[in-house]
This record gives sequence, C-alpha cells and structure tokens, in this order.
Amino acid sequence: RVNKLTELGAHAVSLDSLEDDTGARTVENTRAVGWNGLETAFTAMEQLHPHRLAKGQPVLQVTIMGAGQVGKHAAEAAIKYGSRARWSAWSERGVPPVAATVIGRRIVGDPALLKQTLAQTDVLVDATQRDQSSEALVPNEALGWLPPHAVVCDLNVDPYVPTGLPPTVRSI
Repeated sequence: RVNKLTELGAHAVSLDSLEDDTGARTVENTRAVGWNGLETAFTAMEQLHPHRLAKGQPVLQVTIMGAGQVGKHAAEAAIKYGSRARWSAWSERGVPPVAATVIGRRIVGDPALLKQTLAQTDVLVDATQRDQSSEALVPNEALGWLPPHAVVCDLNVDPYVPTGLPPTVRSI
C-alpha cells in the first residue's frame, strides 16, 4: 500500500496523528483497539498453546501495562477472551476464567516486582502511550521471565513522530 500510495503521489495521514490544540487525539477508537487486540491475543493462544485453555487449567492471567482508555477496554476485553461470543463458547467448554491485572510504571520499573508479575502472566498487553516509543518500556531480557506459552499483545498508541519512513504496523 505504501508503495502504491507513493507511486500515485498521495500523502497518507495516520488518523490517530490528528490532534487538537491541546495535543489530544481527535480521531480514535480505543474500544476497538482494546477488543481487537485481545481477540487476536486469545486467537494466538488458542492456535499456539491450546493446552493452556483446557478445562481444569488454572485461571488465565492477563497483565495489562497502562490504565488509559485503551488499557481500560483491554481489561474489559480480557475477561471475555476478547469477544463476547468467545466468552460464551469458552465458558461452556470449561476454559479457565481470566484475571486481568493492570500495572503501572512503579511495577514495570522495579525488576523484582516485574519478574514476579511476568512469571505468572499468560498474556502481556502493552496499552501504554509514551512520548518516546523508541525507548523500551520493558527490557528484552524481561520477556524471558514470561512462561514459554505466554502471548505478548502490543496495543501501544504512541504519538506519531514523522521520520520520513512509513509507519509500521505492530501486532502480537
């Protein structure tokens, strides 16, 4: 798409980069970001680690970094496996319920607390908004603290910073 737009001489603008005079986004759908992301995360869990969704397994732990609008919708979506229809079907099937935990910078910034939290996490969600998206919120080695079956879902909605390069799509 980027190549075709460039070929046509079109200038694409990311809708989430449109801001009012105070810097607040004017176009956003944080509900869809949260729900679509968690639906994708649970689809990945089902495809890659179905054993973790078997009847009799312990409660699924979803850890959400960020308590803004995206994080709030992600928490609601998490306890419903990312979809109300899936919640009904999986509940009937006996899939373990979900406990969603929202964490902030104090836990993320404390290696001991972060390690303890990540060790029990089945789905890690980044729903943060940061001014410096190039700086990692969680160091790479911390991802090794997750269980082998864990799914990482990146929902971060960092501000658009023009770089001359096309924006990238982030997914789990």
